[in-house]
Amino acid sequence: MGVFQWLRDVVRDAIDPPFRIKYFDDDPDSSQLAARTFGVVGTPALRKYAHFRCPCGCGDVIVLTTNSKVRPRWAISVDFWMRPTVAPSVWRTVGCKSHFILERGRIYWA
Repeated sequence: MGVFQWLRDVVRDAIDPPFRIKYFDDDPDSSQLAARTFGVVGTPALRKYAHFRCPCGCGDVIVLTTNSKVRPRWAISVDFWMRPTVAPSVWRTVGCKSHFILERGRIYWA
């Protein structure tokens, strides 16, 4: 990453904060999930589930699993600034029907 791109990301994150990881020992309730909190149940070494509010604004809490024996499942990675990346994309089949990519804490609508 070049210096210009790094500086752009720093300024953008200051103006419009991205999702950030917060670890929980147990499933968080909805009051513990702020608008840009990406709650992970587990530890940095073992991420079991992710809980976060739908970025469309509907207020629903989305739960993603990383369990390799369950489908669908997602891979969650975290960068130095505690910004999550989720793969594959999240496509809600109920409620608001949002479809988006979460990369380095940013939402990219599909």
